[in-house]
Amino acid sequence: MTVTKNETFKVLAQIDGAIMVVRRLVHARFHQDPAALEEVNILVRYCQLLAGRMKLSPSDIHRLVLGCWVSTLGAELGPAAAFVEDHDLHHFLDAGESAPEGHTASQILNLVRCYLELRAGEPVVAHDPALLKKALDTTFGKDGEKQQLVRRFLAVLRDESFLAGLHEQVGRILVVDSDEEVAPTLAPPLRREGFDIRVCPDVPAARALMDSFTPDIILAAKDMHLIGGFEFCAEVKAN
Repeated sequence: MTVTKNETFKVLAQIDGAIMVVRRLVHARFHQDPAALEEVNILVRYCQLLAGRMKLSPSDIHRLVLGCWVSTLGAELGPAAAFVEDHDLHHFLDAGESAPEGHTASQILNLVRCYLELRAGEPVVAHDPALLKKALDTTFGKDGEKQQLVRRFLAVLRDESFLAGLHEQVGRILVVDSDEEVAPTLAPPLRREGFDIRVCPDVPAARALMDSFTPDIILAAKDMHLIGGFEFCAEVKAN
């Protein structure tokens, strides 16, 4: 069956619309936990990069991104449950040992999850390519397509490490904005320039983050719930 460009664009538009809805649900779920939300963004980013290396089709990459966002909601899917049926996302809800051989997208999600768990629990292993490969071979597996996935994911990490080295210690930026569309637009180009970007949806979350993160620059929305950007910046300057 031949799929026309118009049909492909229509499918991509439908998936993009679903991604926007589910991303809002995830932001609402982790409203007071910016660190957890940042982990979700990292998960999505690595899955996209690896999917590109594996040459997945645009529709499969979009579906993978949607699956990443949906999977972070856990058992309480709420309105996102409809998208699981509409876009056949069942494999992403439990992309562990049950992820079928040959379903590359769900295997990608599984691999990236394994890596992030290693990075959180064993940072020394996660930063040593040889140790990391050995650990991923054990936790993720090395049979069939899995070996190729691990090899290409390590290449993604090598490239990222090289680019980070080019822009080391550029600066730290804190973005405080309740508009969920601002951060995905603003953060990526700044990260590519080497900045360490942290995003918070409101001032209370920003205050909590600043206990462990000292920004060089704060970009805050003028109007937010409870406390606006001007008041927050004045508060930080005073302290």
